[in-house]
Amino acid sequence: HKISSVLHLPETHGEAWGSSSGPSKKKKVDCDKKAEEILQNAVPEASSKEYNDTWERFCSDVGIAPKRKKAVTENEIVVWLNGLKEKNYKTSSISSYLSRVSTMIELRYCFKVAEKYPRVKKLMNTWEPEEPRQSHIFDMDQVEKFCTEAPNDSYTLVRKAYMCVSVGGGLRPQEAREIEFKHVKENDNDTLEVMFSRLKQRRQQIRGSFYLNGWMAASVKQYMTDVKATLQDEIEGDSPLFLTGIKGDKRWKHVPIGVNTFYTIPGFVARFLELPEPERYTGHCVRRTAAQQIYDQALPSQQMADFMGWTNQAMISTYAKQSRSTKKAVCDALLQQHGQAPGHPASYSRCCQHQHR
Repeated sequence: HKISSVLHLPETHGEAWGSSSGPSKKKKVDCDKKAEEILQNAVPEASSKEYNDTWERFCSDVGIAPKRKKAVTENEIVVWLNGLKEKNYKTSSISSYLSRVSTMIELRYCFKVAEKYPRVKKLMNTWEPEEPRQSHIFDMDQVEKFCTEAPNDSYTLVRKAYMCVSVGGGLRPQEAREIEFKHVKENDNDTLEVMFSRLKQRRQQIRGSFYLNGWMAASVKQYMTDVKATLQDEIEGDSPLFLTGIKGDKRWKHVPIGVNTFYTIPGFVARFLELPEPERYTGHCVRRTAAQQIYDQALPSQQMADFMGWTNQAMISTYAKQSRSTKKAVCDALLQQHGQAPGHPASYSRCCQHQHR
């Protein structure tokens, strides 16, 4: 009261300053609902469905509510992991599921599973990891043969276009699915510019473009021309680029190809080319094919990482390996230092054996 008199402030009598009608009544916020929305947005956008599905499956297997306020215990995680192993899940798959569940636990309960529950890591270390089986990759000659010699029915034509766009841009199936007709522009020099969006980091969408020319551009243009001629007014700028074709027919359906179909296209190409183990040509092999081609051209590591959308250059060693042509070039360079003619069969064989060791 004395301070109010000196400063000439109004008497409040317990009321908030600036209010003539007493304390303001704020709308009650449903913190549980609001927190759930925040947590949903905190999960990596590119794979939010996988994270949420894994979390719900974990809760179902353990017998707890997905929104339980009590923190998940170490025993619950251990029992769940052991259950997956008894069902003959691969160690790599279990590790992937554990990573997703750990992320959800960290978001909901504010602790790291690896730090607070050491027995979880100890259990995982007791299981022998399987030998990694990477998908096979195509040579560009093989991709060109498919695009130039395969039939031109609508079913095959869209698969030619997909291979050209995805290899040419190093795209994931999810990224290729987002491309629309308006994102492909034809330039004066018979090249195509394809614009796309890529999730490079968590919640960071990167927009870019790449160019196609030669037989790759020709295959895509043939596909687009055929679709527009058949569907005519149904095709608009925002229509998805890859539409459903009919096997052995020239007709098209104005229905976008599902992402699961994209994963089967490399196997379809491998079977047409009569390659061994066509089942090893998975949906991921298209992106690996692009990485290998760039690696063989000896482009700078940073340039390759930027093109593929990697934040870490260490990913190069995961996607690309030394091809036979690269090994031969290294051998030739070594032999030239010793004054021997490049390409000598015996020396080349010894050099390759040395590299394998």
